[in-house]
Amino acid sequence: MMRACLIVLVARAFLSLADEIGSPGENTQPSPTDFIRVVETAKGEGSLDTAIVTYTNAEGIVVDLIAALHVADAGYYRALNRRFKSYDQLLYELVKTKDDDLDDLKKSTNPLSTFQRLLKSSLGLEFQLDAIDYKAKNFVHADLDPETFMKLQAEKGESLLGLLFKAALKGLELEAKGEKKSASGLELLAALASSDSQRKMKWIFARELEGMEQVLAGMEAGQKDGSVIIAERNKAAVAVLKKGLENGAKRFGIFYGAGHMQDLEARLSRELGFKKAKEEWVTAWDVRRKTVPDGSVGDGTKRSNP
Repeated sequence: MMRACLIVLVARAFLSLADEIGSPGENTQPSPTDFIRVVETAKGEGSLDTAIVTYTNAEGIVVDLIAALHVADAGYYRALNRRFKSYDQLLYELVKTKDDDLDDLKKSTNPLSTFQRLLKSSLGLEFQLDAIDYKAKNFVHADLDPETFMKLQAEKGESLLGLLFKAALKGLELEAKGEKKSASGLELLAALASSDSQRKMKWIFARELEGMEQVLAGMEAGQKDGSVIIAERNKAAVAVLKKGLENGAKRFGIFYGAGHMQDLEARLSRELGFKKAKEEWVTAWDVRRKTVPDGSVGDGTKRSNP
């Protein structure tokens, strides 16, 4: 119970960042694409989905923006691993040096990684670093190294704690305006006490993530040229994409956290002339009630057979 309460207390701020997720920064598109949604299939159940959006240019080059959640269902990551094989280059985010051992990074004790692993074990999810095959031959690192990341943060006066605080304040502001609704204390307590607790808590967190883009939209006030955690890292990704284009690759995937995507979308249009061609949705969290052999579902309610 104490463990679950701790998750609830910090989840809203951490989920707003969703592993180094920032705001749209320099995005000037009038109608940016949504990259995350909740689909309610019945009362109190449904799915949390992420978007894969395809962009093309006049030369027929294809770039897919693949919005990631850093903790998700195992099937979500299996589907992505299969899809990633179709790209000439799969550009991925991870603040690391060229020589960093991925197995060592998996053991990171930074606050975000620690929280994600706690969320993984509490909600029955998988952690992205454990589930994605980063050793695939077409994977290309497209992010900052730690030294550059820290240097830019110092120059901008940016900190993780400061961004978390701004995210929390923005969430409260949106709730006060009626533009975002979070779970009440009673709803949280009821979920924790339920025989279907894990699924119900998963549903609560899914709904928190649905409003993430609204929260992020107001986070970078006062940040010149956007934050390091989003804008500077996206600049690094676009630079790697440009190099791939120069080297003749034709089909790219950019696998970054969902909150990076509206800014990346704007950069593809503004800097490289790409236009949106289509979008599709992938279920990251399946939060439907599961049928068990006796015909009941997760909360003990009987489901009639057809």
